[in-house]
Amino acid sequence: MYEYQARVTRVIDGDTLALDLDLGLGIHAHLPRARLSGVDCPELPTPEGIAAANFTTRWVAEHGPVFNVVTSKDRRDVYGRYLVSVRTLAINGPVLNLELLHAGAAKPYQGVQP
Repeated sequence: MYEYQARVTRVIDGDTLALDLDLGLGIHAHLPRARLSGVDCPELPTPEGIAAANFTTRWVAEHGPVFNVVTSKDRRDVYGRYLVSVRTLAINGPVLNLELLHAGAAKPYQGVQP
């Protein structure tokens, strides 16, 4: 597992974000699409998908803009998106992936993304 600090540059939908990862030593990597691992939000433009995207947007605005992002080396979904968990900078702070589940904005998903 790898952990980085990252800035969310865009919420794409409820479970997909654009990230600017701080790799250290002044080096940054832009991930145009990172997928939240372990969750599946309804798709846009359904009302449920819009609600999930709004939840994620509010959560990022409330807790960000910089987060801890955890990923496994080379773990990607079938679309090439890195699978990540997003946590606040606070020790044992809330995790976006889990907050989406607790709010009912996502369902658990452990398989390969469609």
